Amino acid sequence: MPKDFLKGVRDEYDVIVIGSGLAGMTAANILAHLFAETYWPTELGGDGYRPVVMSLFTLQWAAGGGAPWIFHLVNIVLAVATALAVQWCAAAI
Repeated sequence: MPKDFLKGVRDEYDVIVIGSGLAGMTAANILAHLFAETYWPTELGGDGYRPVVMSLFTLQWAAGGGAPWIFHLVNIVLAVATALAVQWCAAAI
């Protein structure tokens, strides 16, 4: 799959590929960069501050090599964890 498969999807491409900061950076600088930058790239308005989201996107991008399956897997795991947490809270009531 080509690295620019998200090119037609503005949000994901801009945030993950352009805004991730992985290109040309060492591992030590990536976290500092993510906690210092805004969610959206500066050329798109630089709105929002979401360092945890960006850190997770960056880790997923690095782990999966840009493949979409890792993002889907994390979404499924988070959805299941949320459902289990709601069930646990409901059972405690």
